Amino acid sequence: MSYQTRLLTVLCVLIIVTVSFLTYKDILSYYYTGPDTLPLIKTNRMESAGDVTRIFTQKLMNETGFTSTYYRPISSLSFSIDYMIWKLNPFGYHLTDLILHILVSVSIFFFTRLLMKGDQIIPWLAAIIFATHPALMSNVPVISRRQDIIAALFLLLSLSMFLKSFYQRGSKKLFLLLSLFSYVVALGAKEIAIIVPALIFAYTAIFSEKAPFKEKVAYSLKESLPFFVLTLAYLMWRTYVLSGLGGLEERVGFLKPVLMPIRYFKLLLFPLALPSISGPVIDVVKIFIPILAIIILTYTVFHKKDLFLIKGRSKKIFSVFCALLFLAAVLSAIAFILSPLALPSVYNVFESIHEKNAPKFLYGAIKLEDIKPVEHYSHEAGTLLQGTLLFVLFISGSCLVSLLKFEEIKKFTLSTISGKSCLFCLCWLIFPLGIYVITLTFSSRCMYIPVIPFSILLSIGLSEGFRSCRKHWKVYKPYKDKGSRSLLVSKSIGLLILIALSISLLLTSPLVVSYKDWENAGEISFMYLGKFAEIVPGLPNNSVIYLYGFPYWFGYPALAHDIGPAMNLVDYSIKSWIDLHCQRNDIEVFVKTYSYLKKVPDDIDMHVESDGKSVRILAIYKYN
Repeated sequence: MSYQTRLLTVLCVLIIVTVSFLTYKDILSYYYTGPDTLPLIKTNRMESAGDVTRIFTQKLMNETGFTSTYYRPISSLSFSIDYMIWKLNPFGYHLTDLILHILVSVSIFFFTRLLMKGDQIIPWLAAIIFATHPALMSNVPVISRRQDIIAALFLLLSLSMFLKSFYQRGSKKLFLLLSLFSYVVALGAKEIAIIVPALIFAYTAIFSEKAPFKEKVAYSLKESLPFFVLTLAYLMWRTYVLSGLGGLEERVGFLKPVLMPIRYFKLLLFPLALPSISGPVIDVVKIFIPILAIIILTYTVFHKKDLFLIKGRSKKIFSVFCALLFLAAVLSAIAFILSPLALPSVYNVFESIHEKNAPKFLYGAIKLEDIKPVEHYSHEAGTLLQGTLLFVLFISGSCLVSLLKFEEIKKFTLSTISGKSCLFCLCWLIFPLGIYVITLTFSSRCMYIPVIPFSILLSIGLSEGFRSCRKHWKVYKPYKDKGSRSLLVSKSIGLLILIALSISLLLTSPLVVSYKDWENAGEISFMYLGKFAEIVPGLPNNSVIYLYGFPYWFGYPALAHDIGPAMNLVDYSIKSWIDLHCQRNDIEVFVKTYSYLKKVPDDIDMHVESDGKSVRILAIYKYN
């Protein structure tokens, strides 16, 4: 590696670290965030050597009232280390999360450089897109969700070590062992790391030089077999510890798995499918991208019109199918552009439902029992509408272009590093979605790992689009023939779509926009627990506390940004806090009623009533 290459590498890493830090530096001043943070700290304190064994042989947040069953010992161990260093200082826990996120961003740079065989620009761009992607606001500011960050870090290390073992003969075994070890650590952080064997199988199948299909499959199975064996061993041990499969214990509606792909896709594109995200540039981009999509699809179909004139039954079926895809894409694009006109009507419908002026079956289906404000449901409906339209546009448009330009795409995918990398990243995007659909566990917090391949895909698209436009411009400039002009126009439109998407993501990233939802929820928790601390020492032994007017934060407009609303403290959060701060493990806590807050109060008063062991605490919120 030359001196100039090393210098460029150092410069790229420094920029990535700086951008990652600036994007999330504000979280260092946050209080405890997330309902599970305090229980995780409490259950993972290490006071003796035996506690290490306990962490690796019990379920997550054991004996705290947490109903779901997970096995994540590496994440638990990170809280143990934090507690030894920082005790109960929330700054330290947020600092750990920020450092981990920076390490993931840097790891993306080095992994993508391996993937792209030494290219520096695409990896740097991928790391910057990832570090600033707004969907990650569901993870980085939330102490209890660091398991996604740890899993992503070691997943990337596992893949990077495998890539090194794949191409280096002398140190192949060492890198393979490091890859397997990193995979085990990633699994111990969060279950989604189980996609690693499938990713390795996909990578070897795509990048290996074995020509016949059967040889590729056999070779890929051989290379990924150690990872599948480790997966089986992990699942057996996890089943033993949890006394079953474990997972999320909640009722899931039949629509959830159907809507998962739409929500998944919507969170990747983020600002485009959210009616509440607005601004001069964003509003233009929301119209600009679907219009460009219509133009490029029309352009593609027009230049392939001879395919629609070929006679024969199979060709007619093909033509009809392409025509239907084109119609679906164009209609969804037009509907998306016009959708803002329908949003006020959507709001009115949900307001009438909220006031019980709608049919009973509809009211019952939505379950608007004054649990959440009507704005929440109207926003969800508007988001679902725009997300569905974008999803239809993307799927139908992609299928149409793939069919009409099959040979060009096949050549790009099979004969270039960029094409093979795109195919690998598409597999990476599909595998987690498949896991989420099967396990029915998808939410905005699950997007941390999927954003990695999305960022790589977008960076490859931008780089290849720019190179292609420059190449075709050089061809068109001296001769100005129609064929080269046609290609230049087509490539330029595609590049403009990717640039517009990148700008919209940057303008809605935490680097540019101040997201206060988690900060505000933490501030309310700090005020509430501070007042609560004054009461607990005077309570009798074995008290049972009933909380009335418990704070429930509904953050607007952050909720409307759909990065996942800030989750509030729950009864087992309060119980863990009492055990940690007041050393009172004889107290039970139950939340009876909530106060729904849209604004951070200036002060909180607590009225206490006691009849011996039963204590009722009512919180009253004051605003100046």
